[in-house]
Amino acid sequence: MGRFILFMQRPDGSFHSWFREDTVFDADRDSLFFPGQAVLALVRLYNQDLDPQWLQAASRAVAHIVRTRETMPQPPPDMWLLRGARELVQLYDQIPEPAVHRAAIIVHMEAVARVMLAAQDQMKGRGVFDGSFAPGGESMATSMAILSLLALDDVVKDSPGHAPLRALLQQGILAGMRFLIRCQVSDGEGHGGFVRAVTKIPDAAPAFNDAQAEIRIDYMHLAIEAMLGVYRDVCPTTDACQ
Repeated sequence: MGRFILFMQRPDGSFHSWFREDTVFDADRDSLFFPGQAVLALVRLYNQDLDPQWLQAASRAVAHIVRTRETMPQPPPDMWLLRGARELVQLYDQIPEPAVHRAAIIVHMEAVARVMLAAQDQMKGRGVFDGSFAPGGESMATSMAILSLLALDDVVKDSPGHAPLRALLQQGILAGMRFLIRCQVSDGEGHGGFVRAVTKIPDAAPAFNDAQAEIRIDYMHLAIEAMLGVYRDVCPTTDACQ
């Protein structure tokens, strides 16, 4: 699988998002999240076999993302990138030929995090939606956002100059966790499960409301991972978890 990821990587460090045997690469389809997922996979593969080609490819991928987004008014909320970049930064000194400076990666991570926090701010005071990172109140989006903010918090935790940023991150993380708990079924057949969205929305598409209460394995594992991450990394430093 690692070799296939490298096969999908372009010379500039970006990735083709889709491959079909009959049409080869599909140039008309691009995914926001696939590159960040690829970075995370490559770094974790390196942790298994210590082959530097995986870290080098991950570095080239992050370099392309940082370079192409640095002129945007604001970057897209690329949650998977923050998770992959965190693990790349932790191994930065082991990259054979870093394609991007460590500081530039962190600056971009912060820009992405601030976009996500701004989206959460739009939900303040909106009842059960308060703390959500998605306007529809989807649980998976908030779980992913919490994991992404935890990633940046981990990267800057030893930097005194980032103390104000960490306060914002942890405020957003805890607000997101309070929202996520509202998405957990408290009784009945689905007791303990996490639903797709916190509530039905009167003017939403029928398909959204029909699926609002569904419980899926991806909703579950991301919510559990987010909760464990908050318990491990945030709760020891704040009384807000009591």
